[in-house]
Amino acid sequence: MSQKRPTVSRKAVAFLLVSLVLLAGVRRMVTWAAPDRTNFTGSEYIRNGTFTVGLDDWGWDNMTTTDNVGASTDPVLVMKTFLSQGPVNVWQEVFLPTTTTAATLSFDYRLVPANSYAYLGAALGVSVFKTDANFNNPQAITGWWVVPSTTVDTGWQHFSQALTAQEVAQTQAAHQAGERVFINLQLQLGSQDNFQAYIDNVSLLLSGTMTYPSLSGALAYRGVDSNNHYTIGWMSPDGSSRYTLWTHPTAGGGKIVGLSWKADGSAIAFASDHEFGYSPFHTDIYQVDMNGQVRRLTNPPAHSEIQAGGYSKGTVTGRVWNNSTRNLTAISVYVQGADSPVSLGPLAPDATVNFTVPNVADLGAGKGQYVVFIWMDGNCASGLYQVPGALVDVQAGGSVDAGTLSFVGNDCTQFEAAEPAWKPDGSMVAFAMNGVPQKVDMAGTLGSLFSTSALGLNDIAWSPQSGDALLYTANPGVYQTTAGDGTGTLLVDAAATGVGAQHVAWLPDGSGFIFTDGLDLYRYTSASGQIQRLTQLYVYRSSNPNALDPLGALAVSPDGKYAVFERRSPSVVNGRDLWMINLQNPVELWPVTTDGRAAQPDWLAGTPQQPSPTPTSTPSPTPGVLYRVYLPLVLR
Repeated sequence: MSQKRPTVSRKAVAFLLVSLVLLAGVRRMVTWAAPDRTNFTGSEYIRNGTFTVGLDDWGWDNMTTTDNVGASTDPVLVMKTFLSQGPVNVWQEVFLPTTTTAATLSFDYRLVPANSYAYLGAALGVSVFKTDANFNNPQAITGWWVVPSTTVDTGWQHFSQALTAQEVAQTQAAHQAGERVFINLQLQLGSQDNFQAYIDNVSLLLSGTMTYPSLSGALAYRGVDSNNHYTIGWMSPDGSSRYTLWTHPTAGGGKIVGLSWKADGSAIAFASDHEFGYSPFHTDIYQVDMNGQVRRLTNPPAHSEIQAGGYSKGTVTGRVWNNSTRNLTAISVYVQGADSPVSLGPLAPDATVNFTVPNVADLGAGKGQYVVFIWMDGNCASGLYQVPGALVDVQAGGSVDAGTLSFVGNDCTQFEAAEPAWKPDGSMVAFAMNGVPQKVDMAGTLGSLFSTSALGLNDIAWSPQSGDALLYTANPGVYQTTAGDGTGTLLVDAAATGVGAQHVAWLPDGSGFIFTDGLDLYRYTSASGQIQRLTQLYVYRSSNPNALDPLGALAVSPDGKYAVFERRSPSVVNGRDLWMINLQNPVELWPVTTDGRAAQPDWLAGTPQQPSPTPTSTPSPTPGVLYRVYLPLVLR
C-alpha cells in the first residue's frame, strides 16, 4: 500500500530517496513481416541491477561508486556523502513497453553510519515521477517511505512495492505522451551526519503488451558460435532467421573488424586476421558471398584460394640479411603462394641466414609474387615486413633464387585493414589502414581514397545519394569529403560541441546522418547543422585502452526511420548485442538480440541473393530481457 510521504527537513534527516522517474519510452521489438503484439508478465526492465559492471547504465553525481560488501564477488552500489556536502543521485532510464498493466519495484538496501554514531538518523523513501522527452519539467506521480527513521546500521533489508492501478495508469499516460522513464536514487544528509547507502538487486518487473513494428531488409552481423569462433552472417531485423556464411578458424583469438553489404545483396565485405602470415597485412579485406565462398580483396588471391586452386608448384631459395639493429628472437619468411611460412630461427644484427621455401604455387608466367618476413624481438611480438621490390617469378617444377633480401623492420607497425565500406555501385571497397583512408577495387588494386590531415580515421560511409561523396570519422569529429579529394568539411567538431565520433551512418535520403561517440547516439541534420542527442545511456568506458567502447557500429533502416547499433551485452561476459532505436521517437529503444553474440551490424535495403546456408538455431529475443550479468569494467 502506498503511504503518504512525511515532511523531512534536509538539515534534520539523512535519507535515501529511491525514485522511479517516469520519462516514458516505448521499447518495441521488431518483426520480419508485419506488426505483432506480444503479451508478457513479470519481465525485467532494469539493466545492471546487481552492479556487476560498476555504474554502467546508471547516471550519477558526487560520491558514488560500487564496492564489494560482505563478499568479494558481490559488488553493490555505494552512495556516500559527508556532512553538508549535499544530495547524491544515481539514476537509470527504463525503456517501457507499448502498454504497461502492472509494475513492481524492488531492491535490497542497507543504511550504514560512516561514524560510530549518528546524530539524526536516516530515512529511506521511494517516489515515482515523470519528465518530458528532453529530461525537463519533473513531476511527481507517487511515493512511499521504506524506513521512516533509523540511527543505526539497518543491516540488509528487502523492499518491494507494486504500483497501484492508478499509479500504473498515470505511468502509462506519461508513456503515451512520449516521456521517459528513470529510476533515481538520492541520498541526503543532515549537517552533522556521515552516512553510506548500499543498494543491490534493483529490479523493475513489468507486465503488459509490446507492439512490434514491421521492418524490411537484412542485417549483416559478426556472430560467435558455440565453440567461441567469430562468424559472419545475416539475420532478419527482428533477430530471427540467422544465417551463418563463414566461420573464423581461430577460437577466441580471431579478429573481425567491420562488415559492409554489397548493395545488390550478393556479398558482405569484412576485415579479418585469419590469414596473418600469408599476406603483407595483419588484417585484410575479404568478401563472402551468400554461398559462403570467400575472396580476399586486398593482396589477392587468398591463401585458401591458392590452396584450392590446383596450381603447379616450385621452390624459392635465398638469403636474409638482418640489416637492422634489432636482435630478432624469431624470423620466418613467406613467399606468396607457399603452403606455409618457413621459420629461420633467431637472427642477430648484421647476420645472414639461408632459406628454402618449398611448395610455392606458380600464380602465372611473369607474375611477381611478394616476399614477407614475420618477425619478433623484445619490443615487437608480431612484426610484418614486406621486402621492397622483391617479387619472385616462381617456376613450376623448378627452383628460383631470390638472392639476398635485406630485413630492415624499422618499426612494429601493424598493417591492419579495417572498417570496409562498399561503394554503392559495387566497384570498390573503402577501408581504414592504420587510420589512413584507402580503397581496393575488385581486381585487388590498392590506392588512396582521399588525402586528409585529420588523424586516426576510424569509419567511412559512402553517400547513398552521390557515388563519390562520403563521411568519415577522425580526430576531432565527423568530416564530409569526396573520393580523390582532400580533408573536406568538418561537420561535427568535438572541440566545439563536446561530442566526438567513432562510427557514422548516412540517412538514406542524404538529409543527414547518425553517429555515435562510443557512449551515445546522435543525429546530424545537414540543412541546419544541428546535432540532436538521441540517447543518454550512461554507459562507461574502461580505462583499458584496448577495451571496446560500450557502443559500436551502427546502421540505418532502408526507410530511415530506425537505426540498429552494437551495444555491450548485459548478459554475457565480453559479449555484444544489437539494439534498435526509433529515430522518429528516440525514447523507443529495444534489444534485437539478447544472447551476447551479435556485433558490427550493417543493414541491406533489399533481400540477400539466394541460395543461403541453412539458418542457425539462435532464438529470437523475448520481451523484457533479464539484465543481470555484465562484463567486468573499470570506470574512468
